[in-house]
Amino acid sequence: MDFQLSPAPITPPVRFSGADYDPERDRERLMRQIDCIREVALNAGWVTVQKLAIACRKKFPNTGFPENSIQAQLRNLRKVGFRLERRHVSGGLFEYHLSPPVNPGADLAMRAEVASA
Repeated sequence: MDFQLSPAPITPPVRFSGADYDPERDRERLMRQIDCIREVALNAGWVTVQKLAIACRKKFPNTGFPENSIQAQLRNLRKVGFRLERRHVSGGLFEYHLSPPVNPGADLAMRAEVASA
């Protein structure tokens, strides 16, 4: 898989948090991570977390794309309006399909709300 990121990635309105989250240390890396995951997943059709990790690591080798972080970012994308489908492949392996937000206007409104917070 070889994917190109859009020249100006659209950053979803995600509020990162957690006991170990340090905005100065983590925000830029996590934003690059979610932008890459969004771009690759939107163009990949059905894809496993492992394939997402490989494609994203090629794009940003210093960002880090652990599989558990990719799953968390897919959930974050779903929370901001992206449609995330999951299907069983075999054993414990699943594939995911990400679709753009159904109502892009709602996505823009959410971005504005987060920007003003």
